[in-house]
Amino acid sequence: MILAFALTFPVNAQQIDGEAIFNGYCMACHTIGSGNLVGPDLKGVNSRYEKDWLLNFIKSSQTMVANGDERAVKVFNQFSNIPMPDQPLSDDEVKALLAFIEVRTTALDEEEKVASQVAEPGENTPDNPGSALATSKDPFQPFMWVIFGLFFIIITLLVTFIMALLHLKKII
Repeated sequence: MILAFALTFPVNAQQIDGEAIFNGYCMACHTIGSGNLVGPDLKGVNSRYEKDWLLNFIKSSQTMVANGDERAVKVFNQFSNIPMPDQPLSDDEVKALLAFIEVRTTALDEEEKVASQVAEPGENTPDNPGSALATSKDPFQPFMWVIFGLFFIIITLLVTFIMALLHLKKII
């Protein structure tokens, strides 16, 4: 009875490992956020196309090209007319794959947002207290590091010279 109950409901897309599907079927030709390879970068693909279109395209892109789907033909032409092989994936597996791509896209967007905040620091606010150092208008601040470096070198040379003199004194 439990088996019959379980078989009547489709497998939840979150129970299927979308990352494993990506690694097994997609990774050779696609990236998520690292640029185009043989096929397009899949970062943000969920926001560029409808889920049903993606489902059909992933399962059989060449059927869509043969049927004259404008977007499928455009992608096919954009990537040197290299056909994407039909994928033997169920609808739930494709949905799990798309969910994984969406999670990676969101994570990459967050990383880019943090990186841009570090690269372009704002005003010194309670949320960003260290930004005053990064945007300092003090023209002598870079030279301070040079002065500290030279001071360290001079002290090191003096200590070495004194130790060498003491060593020579013991020898003589």
